[in-house]
Amino acid sequence: MELHQNEALHPIKASTYVTVFALLISLTVLTLVQPLVLKLALASTLSIQLGIAFMKAFLIVAYYMHIKSNTPLFRVLIYGSLAILGVIYIIMAIDTYYRYTPNDLFQLLQKEG
Repeated sequence: MELHQNEALHPIKASTYVTVFALLISLTVLTLVQPLVLKLALASTLSIQLGIAFMKAFLIVAYYMHIKSNTPLFRVLIYGSLAILGVIYIIMAIDTYYRYTPNDLFQLLQKEG
């Protein structure tokens, strides 16, 4: 009984699923076409591709996993975890970008010491 109670409180129409599916298909096509249309450097292409992937992941989590219709505390926990993951990714991306370059902080500290 408890499983169906949430569906009764937050009904989701079939048209919503079809719309989300169409968005996912169009984002997938955009992922495939983007490198052909925009001739960018590898780092820029990867940034755009990851942004599209995060949008698709958000749509899947929000609609197909029914996170959008759960309690506010659960949503805060899920989205907060994703935000922390995003911050960690950004820190790692910055570190990877500056690794083995003249601006590498670790190499500068080793030269001084």
